[in-house]
Amino acid sequence: MPVRRRRALTAPVAALLLALPACRNTDDRTPEASRANLERIGKAVYAHAGAPPGNAAWDFKADYRLPAGFCGPDRKAPGLSWRVQLLPHLGEDELFRRFKLDEAWDSPHNATLIPRMPAVYATPGTPADGRTHYRGLVGPQGVFGAHVRPDRHKPGDPLSGASLHGITDGTANTVVVVEAEEAVVWTRPDDLPVGGDHPAPKLRAVGGRANVLFCDRTVRTLPANIPEANLKALCTAAGGEPGDVQTIP
Repeated sequence: MPVRRRRALTAPVAALLLALPACRNTDDRTPEASRANLERIGKAVYAHAGAPPGNAAWDFKADYRLPAGFCGPDRKAPGLSWRVQLLPHLGEDELFRRFKLDEAWDSPHNATLIPRMPAVYATPGTPADGRTHYRGLVGPQGVFGAHVRPDRHKPGDPLSGASLHGITDGTANTVVVVEAEEAVVWTRPDDLPVGGDHPAPKLRAVGGRANVLFCDRTVRTLPANIPEANLKALCTAAGGEPGDVQTIP
């Protein structure tokens, strides 16, 4: 799947972000606080996919598709992030209903909702500026990668990523969301491409370790100096080189 080149922030969106209060998210910037956010995101991902909670047995006739955002106005790529798609599963139904799903994340209407970023997407200890460090994995082997078909999708249609059944490297060995080094506007469909010639994502580490969410809904901490080849293996869904998280110190 081709990876889109990032667009610069439009002047109205940039001005809106600059106008937000110069404060910080109130929770301490600790791995434990960030871990709790990722655990909530993991539960919401499974709820969206329709996968049973806990250790309940899966129905192998079910698809269990992961979220990938909403089709954009150009019918070529997502216009809103999967983070917006998860809002109903995070107790944010009222906020979700305010979005115009057939418009882009930076449309005049949707841009006004950027300051209302839910706390679960806020990395503890970082500026409360409508940006998040929690980013999904897309591209040739990323589980949030969306395939938009202009003949099938119209603006505002929900998009789907990989099926949990299709993660042949194993859900316990495949990363779905990372706490990335670079933050992005939370409604923007701007995620990290993996697979092929793409480098491993750069992680935001605290105390030498970084939290990541795996496709089995567990949150684990990886060393900041994890070899790139190991991290790349953990980030691909069906690369044929399943990384074993149990072997990572």
